[in-house]
Amino acid sequence: MTTTTRSLDGTWQFRCATFRGKAPRRLGLDRWMPAAMPGTIHFQLQKLRTIADPHIGRNELDVQWIDEQDWELRRTVRATAGDCARARQQLVFEGIDTVATIRVNGRVVGRSVNMFRQVVCDVAGALKPGANEIRILLASPTRFSAAQAERGNHRVDDPV
Repeated sequence: MTTTTRSLDGTWQFRCATFRGKAPRRLGLDRWMPAAMPGTIHFQLQKLRTIADPHIGRNELDVQWIDEQDWELRRTVRATAGDCARARQQLVFEGIDTVATIRVNGRVVGRSVNMFRQVVCDVAGALKPGANEIRILLASPTRFSAAQAERGNHRVDDPV
């Protein structure tokens, strides 16, 4: 049996899904903006000239609010009827930062709490012929870690 592989690298869109703390609301971060993936939210915001380079001077202190927010990524991929008929239908991520919930066409197909591990999502039943929307909710790693510490957890098995 042959396999079909498509790269998820390339053009995505992203937006801020929450506004907490010192997040600047005037920047329109809740609208969908272009993103090149793989990459980081910090880099995408810098590329869009929304934030200054956090690696220069003390700029990093001015962008701490980014880690307090939840961010959302989306992309549409096409599947054929043959793709959807395969016994094994998977999305494979080589790294998603850090606390993520992955959806295909609105259905949760995977979760991750470790950016250094491969995440394999079974998409059978979620994938359909034609256009399919992938959405990834990146929960705030700062808030997740604080919640784990508050509960006394030293293991991070489940996203909050």
